[in-house]
Amino acid sequence: MKDIKYKNNKFKFAYRVSAIIYNSDQTEILLFTGNDSDYYMLPGGKVKELEESIQAIRREIKEETGFENLHFELSGISEEIIKADDENIQQITFTYTAIYNEKIDNQEFKSKEIIKKARISIN
Repeated sequence: MKDIKYKNNKFKFAYRVSAIIYNSDQTEILLFTGNDSDYYMLPGGKVKELEESIQAIRREIKEETGFENLHFELSGISEEIIKADDENIQQITFTYTAIYNEKIDNQEFKSKEIIKKARISIN
């Protein structure tokens, strides 16, 4: 199955999922950054053709972190329209929440590139 995305001249569209993953006492969330990035993001990725968003977030989290058997709940849907250089990008994102009850002790996860994690305190 292919990712749900397309490009038409100077326009791009993508259908994505992301997750807010809390630690067991809900005082931290899991964020990622790429090797050359100066920003952090929620884990997630693109939804594939004929894939439901809940299936996509389970697949993406397993691919990026190895975490399985999380209970995800839909927390919101967002639409972003971004103008970058001379290109317009429209993106729909379904964001889910989950609690990871086990210890998160590794500092890097393997995906298409090494992704470093950060736990941000929300107290």
